[in-house]
Parts: sequence; C-alpha cells; structure tokens
Amino acid sequence: MPEGEGTIQIPEAMGQFLTEHGFTVDEKGMADAFKAFGNYKTDITKLKGEAKGKSALEQELEQLRTAEEQRRQATLTETEKVKEEKAKLEKALLEKDQLILKGQKDMLLKETMFDALKDKPLTSVRKQLYQAAASSQEWDGAEALMSIFTKVDTDLETEFKALKVTIPAPGDEAGAGGGTGGGATKYDDAYFERLQKKSVGLPQ
Repeated sequence: MPEGEGTIQIPEAMGQFLTEHGFTVDEKGMADAFKAFGNYKTDITKLKGEAKGKSALEQELEQLRTAEEQRRQATLTETEKVKEEKAKLEKALLEKDQLILKGQKDMLLKETMFDALKDKPLTSVRKQLYQAAASSQEWDGAEALMSIFTKVDTDLETEFKALKVTIPAPGDEAGAGGGTGGGATKYDDAYFERLQKKSVGLPQ
C-alpha cells in the first residue's frame, strides 16, 4: 500500500484542537476525542436530569414538612394552642418593650448630656468623652449618668492642671491660652483620643 494511503488527513485547526485537549494528532486521537466528547454530552444530560430530580425532591420534602405541621396543629389540644399563642405574644411584647426602653434610655442620655455640657468649655470633646464613658458602664437614671459625667470632668480638669493649661469659659475672648507656667496651648486629636480611652479604662 503506498505511503499515506488509507490515512485521514487532519486539518491544521483540528490538529491544534486535539493537541490542546491532550489527544494525539492521528486517527486514534480523533476517535478518542469523539468518544470523550460524546461521554461529556451524556454526562451533561445526566447532570441536568439529576438537578431536576433534586428540585423535585426538595419540593416534595417541603410539602411533607407542611403536611406534618398541619397534622401537628390538628392534634394540638385547645390548651396547647392557647399556650403557643401566648408564648408568641409574650415574645413580641418583650421585643417591643426592649425597643421602647432603648429609645427612652437614648433620650435620657441626650437630655442629661445637654444639661452636663451647659457653660462648659470644649463641649465637643466632653461630649465624646461622656458618650464613651456612658457606653462602657451600667447606669440607670439621670443621677447615675450625671455622676459618670462629673467623673469625666474631674479627670479632664486634672489633666489640664497637670499640664498647666487654663481653658477659658465659653465666650471668653482671651482664647485658650496657657498659664504663666508656659504650658501647652494647643491639643491635637491624639491627645483627646488618649483622654477618651482613659475615660473608659482602655490602654493608652
């Protein structure tokens, strides 16, 4: 038989395709490729069928769960039904009470903070320190809150005295000048951040 007789001439593009997918560039490679992709098509069809079957099983399971709950409800006595309904109502009321209490507590915090900040310098800084201290401690009522704020004020004034700094009252045109001891006259954010950490007992 002359050379090349009975063999298939494989186009260059097909040869590249076979090479890229790990097949030999010959008749056997072509046969293996057709077989592999035939199996792949079969597998895809099978997977689609299995996916549909899974969806059907999930629907059936959900129907069984619904039917089970309906049967459970049907077998409950009137007393048990009343108990269940009562438990649901009690849970809903508890959640509502917690929301109301939180709102009242937030309002009390704002009102007490407003009173504590009256006629004091550095109100924005004090407000941040008040909020940090209140959020880190347990308190109940305006009196307890005011005690927390007073402690913050005391610590703040102690810091100022240690640095020999005089803070003018609101409206004072003299500015935030230092005392005769030549203390600092300006505070950066890092300084007030340290004060805030100190007010809640965090490492500085």
